[in-house]
Amino acid sequence: MQRLSDSLPRTLKSLASISHYLPFSTVVEENASLKAPFIVDYLVKSCGFSREKAIAASTAISHIKTPKKPDSVLSFLRNYGLSDTHIRILVSRRPRLLCSNVAKTLEPKLKIFQDLGFSGADILQIIQNPNLFHFDVETHLKPRVEFLRRILSSDEEVVRTLKRITWVLSGKTDPFEERTLSNISVMKEYGISDEKIRKLIMVNPQYFLSPRHRLQKAIVRVENEFGISRCSGMFFHAVIVLCSISETTLEYKFQILESLGWSESDKMTMFRVLPYSLGLSEAKLRKGLKFLMQDAGYEASYIACRPKLLMYNLETRIAPRHALWNGLLSRNLLETKIDFHTVVCWSEKRVLEEFVEKFKEMAPDVCEAYKSSVEAGETQKTGGWRRWGDATLVPLLLRCIVFHGTIFP
Repeated sequence: MQRLSDSLPRTLKSLASISHYLPFSTVVEENASLKAPFIVDYLVKSCGFSREKAIAASTAISHIKTPKKPDSVLSFLRNYGLSDTHIRILVSRRPRLLCSNVAKTLEPKLKIFQDLGFSGADILQIIQNPNLFHFDVETHLKPRVEFLRRILSSDEEVVRTLKRITWVLSGKTDPFEERTLSNISVMKEYGISDEKIRKLIMVNPQYFLSPRHRLQKAIVRVENEFGISRCSGMFFHAVIVLCSISETTLEYKFQILESLGWSESDKMTMFRVLPYSLGLSEAKLRKGLKFLMQDAGYEASYIACRPKLLMYNLETRIAPRHALWNGLLSRNLLETKIDFHTVVCWSEKRVLEEFVEKFKEMAPDVCEAYKSSVEAGETQKTGGWRRWGDATLVPLLLRCIVFHGTIFP
């Protein structure tokens, strides 16, 4: 008996040490499930959560013991036109939404957007911003919407702006309004029309939050140093770039180009044609230039006049399309020599129709290799973390930039 009692502390100590090797998430999930069995089951049955996701979400709302309040929230959201999928996404991002008072919290806030003409899907996009529910309707949300109504020409433009950039509803009202109005006055001083100012606000009002002196300096520099006229479709884009990155960063990007043999004329040309090309991350810029100059064999002067080649994804677009285009060209299957830049700018549907489907029997290896490369690139792209600047900013900018001098969508 004495030997058994002596061994008990050692046994307990061993068990304690073993617990360190157990998956922490498993312990947490099991504990959460035990502490909040009602809300876990509720999320599974009423919101369509998997049990694993329900356990994770329940930690923030474990105090809910009855379905009364969450039922009223779900009913309210469905009446606003949100589908079950929309609601599941919303609740997964903000579980505390199920604790909301419909009459005092949700209805007044969502009514603002409904009155503007937002659909259920539009409202979902707006309320995905978790900060929205922290702000008071009368002291923040209404004044912000009314401010946008004053500086834009219609409710339709307000809706377009809020759908594109939900963060504009966040932050302190006074600094946002003061700085925006100050920078609008700067632009007007330099002869920028009201229409162009409104369009810039709809693209991204964040650029109006730059310090007044920085915006003034950027305007002067774009016009005098880079030689871009205010009448040019790229003028505002160049101003945005100079407001967004430091002079040190800009100079460093120019040094990267110089190290690859770019002349001063080539650098200026690229910036004038597409200023955002210098807003790319160093890794993306270097990787794109390496492929285009070393692997594909293009001169700096060619790329400088076609900088959109640097904006697209290398793995899923540039490299596969170059291999496809070059393969068909080398076999004399293209009746007219189509420029590579043109092929890069085509939609995927057109590439499949014009090249893959048309030549799949005459060059099956080339066409199959293209499809495999695209699929492999997509897998790689979605399988890991991507830089914000390259994942979201670049596609947005490419959608905003169109030809023939029209600079906004």
